[in-house]
Amino acid sequence: MRSLSSNIQNNSEEKVSDEPDSKTLTEKTRTLPLNTTLKSKYIIRGLITITDMGAVYIGEDKTSHEIYAIKELNPSQASTDEDRDYAVDKFIKEGKLLQNLNFTSVPKVIEYFISENNYYIIMEFIEGLDLEGMVKTTGTPGLPQELVIDWGIEICDVMDCLHNYNPPIIYRDMKPANIMIRNSDHSVVLIDFGIALPLYEELKGFARTKIGTMGYMAPEQFHGKVSPASDIFSLGGTLYFALTAQVQQVFNYIPMKNFVMEVSDELEDIISRTLKIKPEDRFSSAAELKKALVNLKNRLKEDKIKTEEELKKALEDTNTYGSDILVFTPDNLKAILKIKTEEFKKTEALDKKIKIIEEIEKLSDPEATGVLIDILLNCKDAICRKVASVSLGKRKDPICIDTLVKKTKDKDRDVRLSSIESLGNFKTEEALKGLEVCLKNKNKMIRKTAIKAIEHIGSKEALTILLEARKKEGFFSIGMKRIIDTSIEKINLSLEGNKKKKKTRKYNFFELIKRFFMKK
Repeated sequence: MRSLSSNIQNNSEEKVSDEPDSKTLTEKTRTLPLNTTLKSKYIIRGLITITDMGAVYIGEDKTSHEIYAIKELNPSQASTDEDRDYAVDKFIKEGKLLQNLNFTSVPKVIEYFISENNYYIIMEFIEGLDLEGMVKTTGTPGLPQELVIDWGIEICDVMDCLHNYNPPIIYRDMKPANIMIRNSDHSVVLIDFGIALPLYEELKGFARTKIGTMGYMAPEQFHGKVSPASDIFSLGGTLYFALTAQVQQVFNYIPMKNFVMEVSDELEDIISRTLKIKPEDRFSSAAELKKALVNLKNRLKEDKIKTEEELKKALEDTNTYGSDILVFTPDNLKAILKIKTEEFKKTEALDKKIKIIEEIEKLSDPEATGVLIDILLNCKDAICRKVASVSLGKRKDPICIDTLVKKTKDKDRDVRLSSIESLGNFKTEEALKGLEVCLKNKNKMIRKTAIKAIEHIGSKEALTILLEARKKEGFFSIGMKRIIDTSIEKINLSLEGNKKKKKTRKYNFFELIKRFFMKK
């Protein structure tokens, strides 16, 4: 995942680099050298991306040392005078528009100016990832509906402000790549206002035909007509992608449940309404769409609370009447995990804490491993940490190996020993490396436990580690050498036994063939 992104990026593949890529520096797309100073104030520190007629840079204010995104337009790269005039006009309008807007979800423009016949906009630098990139990197395949609903509500607020601005502003290019998610607070920022325009200009005929992005632009935009309803359509397409990782088909709506079963029926209805062909069939405004999303969010929250309360009652009944009365489905497993996690935090009785850890261990939800890791890393009670390390070893989820290796150095000896034992359940190079370090420990019990764990892994690599460890034992370390020799012998027997089994299988196979032909 990119750690740095600019508010003016509109391509999920765009990257921040310290130096321009030499392959892109053609005669038509020259970029400013690093450390170039603009307006005696802004220093070019890096190239973010190259655009059709310019570039976007990371810049630093010489005085305040603030970091900005610097958007550049080079009119000389236009192929015709008409294209040049249109690009310049659009660039200037974007600068003026953003400078006048004072919304937290819109990038702030510091200033815009001309330097050596090129045009520049100095903008707030957004650190985060665009929605398209987030879906591609973390979606399964899409993002959780609760998260998408929250972001949809935030975007509705931005659209409502734009549509009620004086004069009203139509964004015209809503899409996942134009929505940034801030790293700091996960709030949304609407970026790239290059083709946004006041509604009165559209009414005067200034809007160019077919401006937008396929899969997100409303049907009327194909004819050069735009209205607030056009942005609502584009937002619907954006939320559709966020939920399914699929670009919706403009004239052929495919239900989201075809791709993601977890989408609620109510959300399906809301999204399908935003994507109606006729503008009048969509939500009448961003405010109306927001109201529908907020109501759905509240209902889902209430349903979740009811589900958790029912599960709590079911868990109590399980303890009383037996485990057969509770069916563990993927949905209630997550709720049960949440309930158990909260119970662990609230209870002070050690025996109850241990019981909860053991119950979490048995949950098949993958997130249970993360809860156990958190207990092992952060719980103050050493006994709980020990039980958590044992549970992680039983779950055999490779994601916990790094944590177990770290806890081989826990301040409590029992936690160290249990973590070492658990590492013996992982036949991986990472686990073996962690155990190999333990063989160098001065504490004999630590070394002995590590030897047994390596023996349990029982691979050729494990055998090599023990052979090397034996060589490093001191002359008088007779007892430890015997322990190592015993483990080496067991691994050798295991490896030889596997070879014999393979040979036996081959022998029996040929014997069967021989007997078959003898009968013939």
